[in-house]
Amino acid sequence: MRQLFLFIVGVIGAGVMSQAPEFTTQYEQNLRGGVRELARAAPRPGEPDPRGLVERHERLDDQKKRLAEAGPFKRILELVNGFDIEIARDALEVFKPAVPITPEGGLMAGVGFFAGRGAALLFISGLGALLFRRRARSES
Repeated sequence: MRQLFLFIVGVIGAGVMSQAPEFTTQYEQNLRGGVRELARAAPRPGEPDPRGLVERHERLDDQKKRLAEAGPFKRILELVNGFDIEIARDALEVFKPAVPITPEGGLMAGVGFFAGRGAALLFISGLGALLFRRRARSES
């Protein structure tokens, strides 16, 4: 039963993590649109910027450049590094899962499988230790 549970959690982790490359692509598309909109809305040099639009534009434009220059695997790390919650929320609203047929999708599926399995093992171990302590206390 335990091995089946670990396998199921591993498969769920693989499914979730295999979507990271496609989510990164959709995030990058939203990022490009966000950078364009901020460029239009940001005040001109010398004008006050009470909403911090210039700083946000620079930060997002920098991330856009890093994503464009990064290789397939590094793109996911760049996404995590400069993660913008508003851009991510917009990307998630239109996100459509993709079959992971790319090497990075396959690798991320493997990472997700082992991460999910590892998390399940930690959970089971912690739960087992907690139950074992209670049983040992009640027997004393």
